Amino acid sequence: MGIERFSYRNSGNRTIGFCEIYICEVEGRIKVIVTELPDNPGMSICNAFEDLFVQVCEFYDLPPDKVDWMEHWPAWTAAEGGYDRPKEEYCKVEFDLENNRATNPRWIHITPVVVE
Repeated sequence: MGIERFSYRNSGNRTIGFCEIYICEVEGRIKVIVTELPDNPGMSICNAFEDLFVQVCEFYDLPPDKVDWMEHWPAWTAAEGGYDRPKEEYCKVEFDLENNRATNPRWIHITPVVVE
C-alpha cells in the first residue's frame, strides 16, 4: 500500500483530523506509520492516538495485536502549519491492548533508519 490520506475523529473533539498513513507487513508484523500534517484542522495524531488506532485498525481490517505503530512529524514552517517545526521526528508508540483497544501509550523517539 502506498501513502494514503486518512480522516479521523477524536471522541473529545468535533473537528475531523487528517493525517497520512503508510502500512506494510514485515516478518509477520504490520507496520503503520502515521504522519502529522501541518494543515491538520483536528486533534494531533499524538493526542488522538487511542481513537486513531482503533479507526485505522477497523478501516484497514488490521489485527490490533499485530500492529507496530510509528508517528512521523515532518519539519514545517509557520506559513505551512501555523508555527515553526524545524526538526523532523519519528516515534515508536508502545501500548497495552485491552479488548483490542490501545491503552497506556508510550512514545519512544527513533531514527529514520529504524523506520526503513
